[in-house]
Amino acid sequence: MVVNCFTVQFLVHLFFGPLLISYSKFQ
Repeated sequence: MVVNCFTVQFLVHLFFGPLLISYSKFQ
């Protein structure tokens, strides 16, 4: 369960990373 939660958190960071960068660039 802990490994699964860590994997989900890693995927979320990996997905929202470039998204937040592109969002900050648009501002």
